[in-house]
Parts: sequence; C-alpha cells; structure tokens
Amino acid sequence: MYLIYGCGDFLDTYQRFLNGRAFATVVRAGYPANPHAARKTWKQRRHEIVFAKTAVNSAALREGWSKLPARVQPILQECAEFVLSGAADTVAGCCATVFANRRIHWGETPELFLSVCSSVDFYARAVRAERMVRALMRHNALIIGDWSHLDRSASRASFAPPIAASALDELYADSRIIANILPSVRYGEHERIMAGLLSGCAVISDSTPHLDRTLERFPVFHGVTIDQPSHAEEIDRAIESLRTDPSIEEKLATSLNVAREMFSLENFVTEVLSFLELERYRKADLGWWTFPPCG
Repeated sequence: MYLIYGCGDFLDTYQRFLNGRAFATVVRAGYPANPHAARKTWKQRRHEIVFAKTAVNSAALREGWSKLPARVQPILQECAEFVLSGAADTVAGCCATVFANRRIHWGETPELFLSVCSSVDFYARAVRAERMVRALMRHNALIIGDWSHLDRSASRASFAPPIAASALDELYADSRIIANILPSVRYGEHERIMAGLLSGCAVISDSTPHLDRTLERFPVFHGVTIDQPSHAEEIDRAIESLRTDPSIEEKLATSLNVAREMFSLENFVTEVLSFLELERYRKADLGWWTFPPCG
C-alpha cells in the first residue's frame, strides 16, 4: 500500500500522530497547462487582480465553538491563536504543542486531537482568506465568491458570485495578478499558485520559508506574511512593484517556462512511477540483499 502526499505536512502528521506503518512519501503534484495562456499579453488583460475562493465566515465558525464542551473551547482558541501567529510548524504540530502545554495526552484514541486539528485548520484558512480580501478591497481587484458577511461599503474592489472551476483557465488568462491564500500548510504548494504561473500571471500569496525556496526561480511570485499586522501594506507594495516593473513581460515569460517544466503532469507521473519501481524492487527475490564487495 502506498500513501503519496502532496505536501510534507501530511507526511509529518501521518508519521507523528497516526503512527503510520505503510510506505509514504511526498510527491510534488502536477497541474494542467492553461491552453489560453498566450491569448493576450499581460498588459492587454482585462482584470488587474483576481482572487477566487469559496468564502467562509470565520466569526460564525468561532461562534460555533461555544456549543462544544467547556474544556474544548479554550483548547481550540489557543490552538487557533498559535497557528495564526505564523508559527513555523504544521497545524497538527501546533495543536500538539498546546495539548502538551495543557498536559493532555490522547493515548490511543486521537479523535479529540484530530477533531481540534481539523477545526483549527478550517478556521485558520477562513481568517487568512478574509485578511487577503480586506487588503484587496483597497485595490481594483475582482473578488469571486460569496463574501457578503464582510463590510464592503468602502471597497474599491468589485465582487462576483462563485464560478465553476472549469471557468478558471479563461479567467486567469485574462488576469494580470492572481492573489492566493495557502491552505494551512508549511511544507507544500497550492494549486492556485501553479494555475496562476501556468496562466502567465504574477502571483501574490501568503508564503512560508519552504514556499520561498521552492519558488525562488519565479521572479513574478511575491510572498507576504499574512499573519503579521503589516500584511496589507506588504500586499500594497507587491502590487505596486508589479505594476511599475519595466521588465515584467520578460519575467512573466521566464516564470511561465519554469512553471511548465516544474509543474508538468508528465513530471508528476514520472515521479509516481519511480516509486512504483521502488516497490517492485522491494518485492523482488533479491530486492534488499547486500551483495559482498567485488574482490
């Protein structure tokens, strides 16, 4: 049995908290190339900034915690604050630290722990997405999704209802900058980043040290620290830098070529097949014998 994950957070959780016994590894996911990417030059594209994400009301999620057992509520709150502090650990790792600090051990029944991890993960995503939307309201952005729970009275951005995922290729190919929020992972990439780069767009996203290293070959990727109070100003600076960059077209072309190489589905399949080859080797009669050195 193989367990192949798209980011290191899942593998870490499998090893540390699920006591995984099957072979598991991290394989970078591929993403389909955008067939519309070359339809318009960057400056001809209609939308300056696009953010498309399903909206979740973080306040409503937090209010729902009040219905949980009294001892669970402060654990959730502390875990959420820790994750949203920009801690350099996975969601499960942050939650484990809080449990340890409170001297709570879940033994061989991790359901409570995993439930907390899931709730905090979902909440942190919602908070970070709202932070991004509020920052983009200061700009000429197109924000897609049902964000009616936010006060949009002073917004410069325009809002549109959710669209089908099948419409994203054409939308991104008509956009100059894609805004993104990561899932609550520290050691992975998000498909919206890959989709944006493969569409010939610049990308602004919250980032991690792992993501900065992974995307260091992309001059049109701008990472921001969404968990810091200065995140809106960081986003402002990133947008202005892209708007005024005299070599933006050259950088976009470079990034598109690198994205087609790094995120190709062919590379993904090749890497998966290399692990299947490893499994065949393991099962071979002489698979793990150590041969004596040649004399």
